[in-house]
Amino acid sequence: MFRKSLIRKCLRERFFVTPRYGDSFSGVLMAHDRAHAVFTDVKVFPEGSNPEPVAGDVYIRHANIAYMQRLPNADD
Repeated sequence: MFRKSLIRKCLRERFFVTPRYGDSFSGVLMAHDRAHAVFTDVKVFPEGSNPEPVAGDVYIRHANIAYMQRLPNADD
């Protein structure tokens, strides 16, 4: 899904992630490989509820990402 040079430029930036399955979340992209993206400082946005912080890192398969929106200068 991601070209290595494109995503590498965005490491340590905050994104809002909309997965194909599951709740949307925001987090700082810390790493990626061929199959996964790794986010830290994550807040999940359950439908009909307030955002909730997540303990630890979130690993999501690239195949489960519908889209990602980079949030420059976000104080999420």
